[in-house]
Amino acid sequence: SRKLLTLGNSRALWGTSMKPYQFAVLRYVHDRSIGEFANVGILMWLPDTYEMDYLITNHTRRLSKFFSDFDGNNYRSLIKYLDNFFKLKKKELNKDKHAPQIFNTAQPDINILLQYLVPDDGTCFEWSEVMSGVNVNPLLRLHSLFAEFVVQAEEKQPEHRYDEQKVWSTIYHEMVNKGLQKHVKQNVKLASKKYDYLFKAGWMNGKQQLIEPISFDLLNNNEILEKANKWFGRLARLSQDNKFAVTMVVAPPQKEDAKDYYSDSFETLKGAPSVREVITEKELKKYFNKLTPEIMANPLVEAE
Repeated sequence: SRKLLTLGNSRALWGTSMKPYQFAVLRYVHDRSIGEFANVGILMWLPDTYEMDYLITNHTRRLSKFFSDFDGNNYRSLIKYLDNFFKLKKKELNKDKHAPQIFNTAQPDINILLQYLVPDDGTCFEWSEVMSGVNVNPLLRLHSLFAEFVVQAEEKQPEHRYDEQKVWSTIYHEMVNKGLQKHVKQNVKLASKKYDYLFKAGWMNGKQQLIEPISFDLLNNNEILEKANKWFGRLARLSQDNKFAVTMVVAPPQKEDAKDYYSDSFETLKGAPSVREVITEKELKKYFNKLTPEIMANPLVEAE
């Protein structure tokens, strides 16, 4: 069952006239390197009265099923800390609307508040962009926003995610079937200035050949596009100082409403620098039939 943690008792959030509000979605970032996140809360700010309220959940069942290495106990501890911290700052705002410990000498502003509560420092929580609206009862709107961005998004998620490890298992199984596992080096590192990346496997054929599993079975549709764009940038960076060709083996999203996002991302990968081919798991057997003579004809050489 979900435990909902909220401060929803602000009188100023109720009334009979339309009130402007701003809000941001709190995200749990499971893997920052590939942009995986899940919405876990909403923070609302009333710019006219300098008041905040929020809803946040410590629900872990879906996250634990979707992320294979998810630590539920640690997550609940972090959520408890955030809840207590938000609650404390809410009280401080009630005592002093300008809250110098939060805003210093600046005009109270949601962006300052968000960075104070959860700084953008690369940890496992982050904020979405700030959005806004008007409503007679912002508190009721807070609950509807929570239902829209957190509850409904969670209910649309598949029970289990098809992740990179599962894609790699399929790749490796095909390698074993062809007797290629001893001719392919796993964990091939490429480096450029101030950046490096460890590819899943590779072999030599005049230049470094690589193969990499990529899953687009993500929680949010925008993550699919972001992941493809990150790969485009990663390959562009590595291509500056390395000669290589990478084959991307991709898994599609399970969600029906993600098909267009997947199609766009597939094309983005195909156009990325140093990409040899982008294929699906279904094409692996045929692809390895073509690759077997190439891999067997070249000795195993590690990338420098």
